[in-house]
Amino acid sequence: MLLKVNKYIIITKIKKLFRPIFDFRFKNRFTKYYLQIFLSTLLGISNPVLGQNIPNALESGEVYWTRYYLEWGLSDKLQLDVEVDNRRFFDPSRQLQTIARTTLYYMKSDNFNVGAGIAYSQLYSLYTPTIQPEIRPHQEVNFTYSENRWNFNQRIRTEQRFRADTLRTIIPTNEVIETIQDSYSFDFRVRYQFSTDFSLVDKDRERGHWNIQVSTEIMAHMDWEEFFDTARIYAGLQYYLSDQIRLELGYLHSAEKEYRYDILFNYDILRFTFRHKL
Repeated sequence: MLLKVNKYIIITKIKKLFRPIFDFRFKNRFTKYYLQIFLSTLLGISNPVLGQNIPNALESGEVYWTRYYLEWGLSDKLQLDVEVDNRRFFDPSRQLQTIARTTLYYMKSDNFNVGAGIAYSQLYSLYTPTIQPEIRPHQEVNFTYSENRWNFNQRIRTEQRFRADTLRTIIPTNEVIETIQDSYSFDFRVRYQFSTDFSLVDKDRERGHWNIQVSTEIMAHMDWEEFFDTARIYAGLQYYLSDQIRLELGYLHSAEKEYRYDILFNYDILRFTFRHKL
C-alpha cells in the first residue's frame, strides 16, 4: 500500500511539473494530445512490472547493442527495411543475442503505413553455452504526426514467436545444465511503442542535423496469467551525416520477465545504430 501511495504522489507531482508545457507552450491541440499520450505512457510503463509477483531470481547487467538499419525505398508506396542487431555484455564480454529482421512497408499516406515481415533470433543462455533459436513473423501499423520540429509515432506490432524449447536443470552444487529440445513453443505477443523526436536545428538540412529521440514500449503476451513480457524506455541523439546516413547513440533500459523459470531480466543498454537510406 505504501508503494502505491508513494507512486501516486510522484506521478501527480510530475504531471503538475509538465502541465505548463501542455497548457501554454504548445497551442496546437494535436501536439498537446500526442505529448500527453507520450507522458502517460512513460509514467505508466512501469505498472506491469510493479504489478507482478516478486520473481524468484533477478538478473541484471550492462549491455551494448550495435545495429545496422537499412531503409530501401522500392517505389513511392513500398519500402523494405532490413535490421541486423548484435547484443553483447560489457563485463564479462560475452554474447547475449543476435537478431536479424526484415519488414516490407506499404505507405498508405505520409501519416499511416502498414508492414509485415519476419525475424530470426539466436538467444545465448546466461548459464550455459546453449543457443536458443527463434523464428518470428510480425505485422505492424504505424501512425505518424508532425508539427514544426516535433515528430510523433505510434506503432502497434503483433508477433508470432516460434522458439526452440529448452530444458534447464539445476543440480545441488548450483551447476546449471541446459539443453535444446527438438520441439518448438508458440507465443503470440503484442507490442505498443510511442516515440517522439525533436529537431535541434532545421530538419530540412541534409547534413549537420541533430535529433533528440525518446520512446517507450510495452510488450504483452495474450495470456492474462502471464500478461507482461517486456518494458523499455529509451533516450538518444541522432546525427545526420547526410540525407542517406544517420548515426544514433542512446541509453535504453529494459525489463523482461521469463515466466517459465520465474526470472526478471533487468538491463542497462547502450545502443548504437547506423541508419542507411537508399
